[in-house]
Amino acid sequence: MTRLQGLMFLNLSVNHLEGQLPMEIGAMTSLESLDLSRNKLSGVIPQSLAGISFLSHLNVSYNNFSGRIPSGTQIQGFNASCFIGNLELCGPPLRETCIGDDLPEVPIPGPADEEDDDD
Repeated sequence: MTRLQGLMFLNLSVNHLEGQLPMEIGAMTSLESLDLSRNKLSGVIPQSLAGISFLSHLNVSYNNFSGRIPSGTQIQGFNASCFIGNLELCGPPLRETCIGDDLPEVPIPGPADEEDDDD
């Protein structure tokens, strides 16, 4: 499927599809509309999806996706309703934060930070 680089519109909603999205989905660079809603797809949404610059419609709602929504202005500019129904999905534009998002960064001590014990 990812070899269909000239494909502009893909609607596979409500097809009882199972499995994961191929990591190479971002190779479909001409996609303007992608609807995978109401299937049984799982796993993470590949970061490569954020690289499809012409994507103006995206709906992956009501699947079993998990993890962080890929970062990038294209993906995070979509409405949260495009992602709802994926209980383990997190990050903008959803309100659910991802594990570790609220933790302060802890500096890693380097050699200059170690104290000299030769007193």
